[in-house]
Amino acid sequence: MLFPKFLAQAERLRIYGLQDQQKWEEYQKTLHGTVEIIVKHPQSLRTLQQNRYYWGVIVELISQHTGYAKEETHEILKAKFLSREVIVKEERIRYARSTTTLTTKQFNEYIEEIKEWAFNTFNLIIPEPEDVYDSGI
Repeated sequence: MLFPKFLAQAERLRIYGLQDQQKWEEYQKTLHGTVEIIVKHPQSLRTLQQNRYYWGVIVELISQHTGYAKEETHEILKAKFLSREVIVKEERIRYARSTTTLTTKQFNEYIEEIKEWAFNTFNLIIPEPEDVYDSGI
């Protein structure tokens, strides 16, 4: 994705309407000379609630069903749904993205793919987050 970028002199840089204007005012005092400003819409990464549901329900249930440890199950799911193959000097190399880099939307899509796969592969129904009792532990 391409984003517009601008150069500005830090000594004269003023930005208004920030969520934390005071923090920005303090930080901008540390800037000197030319700075680069990149403009893009913010994308929030997966939430703690999504992550708890993923590890506490999805990974847990698939782990119990397959007999693999939770960390192994996580790696299997990443390899299945987040992997990519690249060619480096005619060598095929496969790697999986980290779930920590996914936006909330991408993480939801990842979760939905896993749930569909779990049902089709194991006949395993993974409950929705609101259908799971969370004791807070």
